[in-house]
Amino acid sequence: MAPITPIPLAAPIITQTVILPQNIRYGDTVTIQCLVTGNPKPTIDFLIWGRRLGANVHVDPTKHLLTISNFLPYDDGVYRCYAANLLGDVQKEFHLQGHT
Repeated sequence: MAPITPIPLAAPIITQTVILPQNIRYGDTVTIQCLVTGNPKPTIDFLIWGRRLGANVHVDPTKHLLTISNFLPYDDGVYRCYAANLLGDVQKEFHLQGHT
């Protein structure tokens, strides 16, 4: 049997963010996925600058996915994906703006 090689410890790295649809219309369902690496496995959180996430927002921490149902002008703003583990944290900000 081959020896087990331990996985090295690593601070979180956001490798990719996927925002769909890219051209947001008011009334759309919008999803944001933050793909993150790190060891130990990072926790992921989503924030919006200046206020709480709306009642129409659902976060699935196991898929690192934020879903905004019925995107409205109130949902326009600067969102942040935040990942952290024992070795550090990282964040990525992006601006969501819908249109009619």
